[in-house]
Amino acid sequence: MQYPQYWDVVNEALDDNGNLRKDHVFAKVPDFVCKSFKWAHEANPRAKLFINDYSVLDRDHWSRKKSDALYELVKNLKNRGCPIHGVGFQTHVTTRYIRDNLTPDWGVRYNIQRYAKIGVETHMTEVDVACNKKDGTCSWNNDAKLLQGRVYRQLLHICLTEPNCKAFVTWGFTDKVAWNPSGQMLMYD
Repeated sequence: MQYPQYWDVVNEALDDNGNLRKDHVFAKVPDFVCKSFKWAHEANPRAKLFINDYSVLDRDHWSRKKSDALYELVKNLKNRGCPIHGVGFQTHVTTRYIRDNLTPDWGVRYNIQRYAKIGVETHMTEVDVACNKKDGTCSWNNDAKLLQGRVYRQLLHICLTEPNCKAFVTWGFTDKVAWNPSGQMLMYD
């Protein structure tokens, strides 16, 4: 059995406000996102080509603005015939999201489903769950570990039950170190 190749063609093209980055390496190239996909397709017509970004996982809460901007970008690329096949949701989250009693699907399921409607696969990439409270502190105790497990379980359940979610890729070699949005490394027990 031969498995398809997945290429991360454009990574982190949007800034935190959902605009194309002006500091991106290709920002001076007109229409660099579509051109990047065309060039990648020319290099390997059989590869599935992806755009990957952070803060785009959830459609309903903390990442809605950027998530909507990425969706509109991908829809526009598809409508223009740019060869894009998928979106990677960089999934760096913390235990805080469970602690804050957000809905179990966090708008993730809706986000995956809307990409399915336009014929684009989704992957959860760079999945890690750091220990974090609202004040930025955390004691990595048994309760925090249980919360971490719940977050992983919910994310994996969503991916497994949505036919359009084709991959769940964890971040790092082990669960000993995780990255979080503040740029700090958080040590696990």
